[in-house]
Formats: sequence, structure tokens, C-alpha cells
Amino acid sequence: MDSKVLAVVDGAEITERALERIIEKYPVEKRIYFETDQGKKQLLEQKVAFSVFGKYARENKLDKTEQFVNRLNDIVDQMLTQTVISDLFEKVKVDENETRKFYDENPDKFALEETVSARHILVDSEEKAKEIRKMIDAGEISFEDAAKKYSECPSKEKGGSLGYFKHGMMVKEFDEVAFSQPEGQMSRPVKTQFGWHLIITDDKTAPGTMKFEEVSEKLESQLREKKQQEVYEEMYNSLKEKYNVNIY
Repeated sequence: MDSKVLAVVDGAEITERALERIIEKYPVEKRIYFETDQGKKQLLEQKVAFSVFGKYARENKLDKTEQFVNRLNDIVDQMLTQTVISDLFEKVKVDENETRKFYDENPDKFALEETVSARHILVDSEEKAKEIRKMIDAGEISFEDAAKKYSECPSKEKGGSLGYFKHGMMVKEFDEVAFSQPEGQMSRPVKTQFGWHLIITDDKTAPGTMKFEEVSEKLESQLREKKQQEVYEEMYNSLKEKYNVNIY
């Protein structure tokens, strides 16, 4: 089927199909733009520019200069290297038995530490913390609203929520209260180097181990990358020896 001619440069046609082939090489997010009228116009201008500048360069024998030939050889070497490595990596496979074996032999890598999810209100004095706690207990204001109104921590924008954290991620005094108190309970004022806190522990997760099904896909990818690096280094070293490489 004939393709619509969009431009002619010195007798050579640039067709709609030629433009479509260029667009197909772009990532999807860029392809969307180049499929618009404005994008196609921009791409066509670019294609025309490549053609006229290319013709000018050949007419003036710029493609015969040492600088051009060296740059071209570098580009060819890069493309050939990418092709060889791509073919090499394509042959690297990791099956479920390998991932399962690694999982079973390295339980420490898949251990889950105890975590808690907590909210807090930070103020500069014990008296203020006690006053806020009293208002919350009396139902005059919710913890979230009190955090937004009184807390000096950036977490106030989220009602005081700090999300989940592990042991040691918070200062010692805060850590001890958040992990030791029952879920849903609001602490009495707790002093740290940052000020005075009211803390609610919302949830606790016990220590455990990630299930194989949860990590198998990521683990397979990691083991494949490791194998690919190994086969790359093996081939690279053998080629250096084959071609008598000396690095000074």
C-alpha cells in the first residue's frame, strides 16, 4: 500500500510510513506526543533537517574526515558491544529452584523486624502537653485535629501520623513508649531532645519472615543480574586475554 508523501528532499521522498517507523522507536510516553499533528510536524522538520544537512556533509566530503570516521567507529563499537552483551544476557536464565534454594539458605535476608505505626503531638512544654491531653480525653478535640492545631512537628499535616517505623528509627525515649504501650492508647507526656510528645500507637507488626511468594519475583531479578554480571566479567576477561590487552 502506498504511503502519503509528506516531503521531498532533492528527489527523495519522506513518507508518512517513514515517520511512523521513527515514532515506533520512541517510548510510549513520547510516542503519544509525536502522534499529534504538532508532534508529527516537529518530527517531519527534524527528518528534513537530517536529510539536508546529511546531503551537505556528503557533498563537502565531511564523511571522509578523520574526525568523522573515528566518531563513526566509536558508535559502531558501542552498538556492536550492546548487541553482544544483549545476546549474552538473553541466555542467562534463573529458575524457581535456584531462587528457592537461595531463599532457604539465607533466611536472615528475608527477616521482618518488629514495627509500629504511631501518631504524635510535639510541643515545647510538659504543661502544654498535659493540657492538650486533657482536652482530647474530654472529647473537646480529636487527636488528629489537636496535632494539626498544636504540634510543632511537620507530621501535623497528616494528623501527627509517622507511619510505620522500626526499632532505632526514633529517639530512645519515643521508641520505648511507642513499642511498649498497647495499641490505641495515648501516652502521658514523653520528654525527648525535641520537646514533649503525646504518642498513640496505632498498630504493631510482630517479627517474622517474608514469604517466598512475596519475594520470588524480585529475588529472581537480583539473581539474574548477578549471573549476568558474572558472565559479562568472564567474557570480558577472556577477550582481554585473547586480544592481548595491556592497560597502563
